[in-house]
Amino acid sequence: MSAASAPAAAVRLFYSYAHEDEELRNELERHLKILERKQLIAPWHDRRITAGQDWNSEIDINLRDAELVLLLVSADFMASDYIVGKELTAAMAQHAAGRSAVAWVLLRPLDLQQDDSDVAPFLKLQGLPPDLKPVTSWPQRDEAWVVVARGLRATVAEIRAKRPASPAAAPPPPPSAVQTGPIAAGSRFEPPASPADAVRAPPRSTLTGLLHGPIRWCLRLLGLPALIRDVPAAPLPMEDDALPPSPVGRPAPAARPRDAVFDDLLATVRAPLAQAARERGLRAPDPAQLDRDATWLIDRAGDLPRVLWVDDRPQGNHHERAALARLQIEVVCATRTDEALALLRAAQPPFDLVVSDWQRDGDGPEAGLALARAMQDEGRKLPLLYYHGEFDATRRAQRRQQALAAGALGEAVLPQELIESVVLALRGPLGDSAPG
Repeated sequence: MSAASAPAAAVRLFYSYAHEDEELRNELERHLKILERKQLIAPWHDRRITAGQDWNSEIDINLRDAELVLLLVSADFMASDYIVGKELTAAMAQHAAGRSAVAWVLLRPLDLQQDDSDVAPFLKLQGLPPDLKPVTSWPQRDEAWVVVARGLRATVAEIRAKRPASPAAAPPPPPSAVQTGPIAAGSRFEPPASPADAVRAPPRSTLTGLLHGPIRWCLRLLGLPALIRDVPAAPLPMEDDALPPSPVGRPAPAARPRDAVFDDLLATVRAPLAQAARERGLRAPDPAQLDRDATWLIDRAGDLPRVLWVDDRPQGNHHERAALARLQIEVVCATRTDEALALLRAAQPPFDLVVSDWQRDGDGPEAGLALARAMQDEGRKLPLLYYHGEFDATRRAQRRQQALAAGALGEAVLPQELIESVVLALRGPLGDSAPG
């Protein structure tokens, strides 16, 4: 399918890149799959050309029809006569004429100065990541892609907001569902406040759906996470071509065509969590449950989530942070309580969840509890989860009781419990039905 045949709501996106950077483009495509799944973008690149098609004509057609041209910049990109002489020239001409937007991502280190704009005219536009630290230079590359995806989401919102209003268009979503915040890539100005493109939350149409959230929330507060899976799951949102309910009474999820990129995205979430479990000497996560949780996090309505992770040894949870990044959850790290409080005060947009260790060098043996008290003193009613390494059942139960008494969401030691707690925090006690 060409970008031109995409759903009307999706922004037609054209990848301009050097084939030497194909693996990096694949990584970005996995991260942007979330936007594609929400029908916000319809991407195209030259690997979509099939046998028998005229590749030069296909590139011309899709470049001409693109609403957003995404330049993946590297030394190989700049060394390609075809890219610089044809794709870049056409993209900048369309941008100047107002027919399409141009955004660019610095993939690998490259000596570019502002006075090089005669050969690299995209330098006049806002690039990504915003500080132009090359993606491959980030210690956690997935965290770089989250920043890139956030910027592109703002660009897509601008493009959609500028489209002529359609007489048959649906009314705009409520203000609470609007994405705001980052400077859009390829722009010199702030994105509009009302892009009118939020995805609605799935309806809860049965008594089970209404009670499912509070029951799971109460079990978590009582420190009984093992019983959560025994609570009947709320009905999943159904599509027109959904399968009939299963014999056990849980509606089957809507049938979806197989999507290799989405399956690959789920696999890249499972892999680091499995590795984290192995390094902790714990049982492997349940892949089916992880896929359900990951899919819910991907398809949830609202802004991209933000997590503040407080740990004096952040390298010890880099696998878990990588999994969250692949789900487009931005993770900001702090190593001390005072640093965490400063980040909470200055956060724009605000954080959705705080993850803390139990003790930190310099902050004391119960630094996590001290953080909870400090947050309460400042009136910060954020979900707080303790992710720690106490595996003894008795001592862990004691920590759970202390955590709940301090007003925290709970505690976790298994990577899978971490993901389940993130789902719980983002859903809220009366929020959308979480995966069963």
